[in-house]
Amino acid sequence: MSRLHCLALTLLILPVVTIGCGDSESDGYHEITASVESLPTTAEVDVDAQDNAVAGDAAEPQTKTDESASVESVKTPNNASESATSENAGDSSTADPQVDNPAATPDGTATVAANSADPVSPAADPASPGQPSEDMQKREIKLLIPSKTFKAEGTEKALRVSFDDVDLLKVLNMDPVIPEAPGMMPDWLKQLDGKRIRIRGFMIPPFSETDVRAFTLARDTQLCCFGRNPLPYDLIDVFLKEGAETEYIELRPFDVVGVFHIGEEIEPGYLYSIDDAVVIQ
Repeated sequence: MSRLHCLALTLLILPVVTIGCGDSESDGYHEITASVESLPTTAEVDVDAQDNAVAGDAAEPQTKTDESASVESVKTPNNASESATSENAGDSSTADPQVDNPAATPDGTATVAANSADPVSPAADPASPGQPSEDMQKREIKLLIPSKTFKAEGTEKALRVSFDDVDLLKVLNMDPVIPEAPGMMPDWLKQLDGKRIRIRGFMIPPFSETDVRAFTLARDTQLCCFGRNPLPYDLIDVFLKEGAETEYIELRPFDVVGVFHIGEEIEPGYLYSIDDAVVIQ
């Protein structure tokens, strides 16, 4: 729309809104129509449109009355139609169920009420910042497995142990692992310290693929390359017995037999270790 069109529309509309807000009687709007018709005709005003406006003067006051009443209901708090709406606000039969736009109601009450009933709201979302999930909260440390026995296997009579047996989340409900963890372990786990065990896992890639004398045993293949960060009980440092060597075993489970130790540090590979070990494929 050009600037000239805007000027013409402003000259036509401004007198209607200004006078209409101060006069709610139909006679006043006849005066508005007369004042509009008396405005100078610009190059952009259609003469036929003016003639049609004059010819339809008898039907136009009702339309303008409705438009002005709508404007007045928004800007004038003491408007009669607004008062009637306020008195009937509690009547559900008069409420429009389709109102979901703040512009449709001057104070936005209908929109707020609709949003408050929405089941997917930030307050009800367990992932919202105000309500951390259970995984994000510090767990209560408690003994979940009070006793456990292990079976001896093979000629070494090594005790069959799994990574689940040394998992402090499953044993003590401990997350995160705290520095005092070694002293809080149950007796059946502490008694494994110094015992020969047999445990299965995966080899973290060593510095050399041959003549491997020491390596880290991982709980699963996600810890071998670019998976999740290991927890203190997910990795075990393995040191082979004197004169023993092995090759890199890529992404394939195997058994390690050796003497199990529980350390004082809670870093992965330091909390648990195995020495005097052999690899059984």
